[in-house]
Amino acid sequence: MTFEDLPEDIIRSILSFCDIRTVLAVGRTTRYNHRLSVEKLVWVDLVQDLRHRGFIDCLSHSDIQSLSQEALVALVRRILTGPASWNLGRPSLDATKSSFISRLKRQPSAIFLKKTSDPPATQPEVEISARRALSRPGAAMEDPSNRDLLLLSGGEYLIARSRPSLECWNIPANTLVWSRSVPEPLEIFSFAAEVLGGGDGTNILICQTCRFGVCSVEIVNLHFQTGLTNTLFSNLYPDPANWRIKPRICGNIACIGWECRADQAPPKSFCILIDWKRMLHLKLAPDNSQHQECPIFVNLIRDHVFFVANNRSGSAEIRLFDIAAFSAHWRPTADPAPLKPVYTTDIPTIVCEKITKSWYNFRRRFDLHAHESPVEEGRYRVWLCLSGFTGPKLGKGLSVEYRPLRFVYGYSLSLKDKVHWQQAAAPAADNIDYWQSGTSYSGHKYGTLNGSGEFGVFRLADASSTSFVMVGDSQSPHHGVQISPYSGALTYYERDLVVVTYYK
Repeated sequence: MTFEDLPEDIIRSILSFCDIRTVLAVGRTTRYNHRLSVEKLVWVDLVQDLRHRGFIDCLSHSDIQSLSQEALVALVRRILTGPASWNLGRPSLDATKSSFISRLKRQPSAIFLKKTSDPPATQPEVEISARRALSRPGAAMEDPSNRDLLLLSGGEYLIARSRPSLECWNIPANTLVWSRSVPEPLEIFSFAAEVLGGGDGTNILICQTCRFGVCSVEIVNLHFQTGLTNTLFSNLYPDPANWRIKPRICGNIACIGWECRADQAPPKSFCILIDWKRMLHLKLAPDNSQHQECPIFVNLIRDHVFFVANNRSGSAEIRLFDIAAFSAHWRPTADPAPLKPVYTTDIPTIVCEKITKSWYNFRRRFDLHAHESPVEEGRYRVWLCLSGFTGPKLGKGLSVEYRPLRFVYGYSLSLKDKVHWQQAAAPAADNIDYWQSGTSYSGHKYGTLNGSGEFGVFRLADASSTSFVMVGDSQSPHHGVQISPYSGALTYYERDLVVVTYYK
């Protein structure tokens, strides 16, 4: 019996459990399989799975069922490419007469795009499709430089941090679900969160200062409907309190990190990896202790760690580790002995690649985001932005005027069977200053045109200002702005309001 000999309802059921790339591949084999692979029943199940996994915001089960076949495919393509009004100069879906499958598959041949049109005389402004706002009384009085926002996957819940508190809000209901406060002079200085499968709750990593030069790291599980929390992990760590790296949590692995002063004893920069389920941890550091400044950036994907730092020669370098490679280095959190550093050069790597030439001196601005593909399980799109200065190497006591420099790297990473790693790179536009606002799967980022005072979004891949589109009140920056990985929503403060804006 062949695959096509199976009853149609069985084939539809099989396709509904596949990822979208597999369904597209099956549809290209025979006309019979093509007809089944494009049926609405199959695509409703595929899009429902994306919603369950957090790739889609603000759509209920019934909303998805009510969409047409073409609308379901357009929704998936929008996740891949970002809002249409953010992609001016690229061909419109409606401008083609090809089948909807080919329109979904039609993507740039490389991550970095060629300019498709001359820059417009005036910068365009994007269209808004939906705008949600919740009231946080007193938010306007908070220090804008010391507060964060995170729109959780699914678009229904949001976490807001200020210096003394951390809050989780239900956006549609405009209600406070949960809050955590600390007395002054203590502060909650950072957090990370991961929504659990099904969207019923989230695990939140909370970092707060304590007295005597230590910080508390706690992981709690929050149930959205009840607002109840359960502590999963808690431990104290020395806090150099210089430049703290944004913490991360993915599955049972979490990380926190610091960049330390030049006079700090080696390692000057390091991160703590935590296996909170097994109550284990380790201290991971780059082997570049001779450098005065040691910027690092760490991010997590499923069972893997990205680590970006300058190597011994001063060049920025990206490394990808399998969590299993650390098996001999984990230590129990109950062990009171100080953690000894584990250097990245002592751990087997899946990927180890120099990403700049040795005369580039990058400081403070590493920004790496890795997002899982909505259409292919085990594949990730990685965006790495670096900014710093370049100039000749001079001895101590000599000064030089460095030239500002930015680079953007795009990577495609597949972890299925054998690791496949592709890189494309381009200098970033000199006249665009990107903010630490996150990067979407489609490669869009929030920033400003230098000298113009205009704020908006642009495509990292274009390496030019022709992709820049203004958003909202383009003459004033949004505070605490974050861009969502897949929906393209911008989340930001407006006085006492937290606003979530979706774009067409």
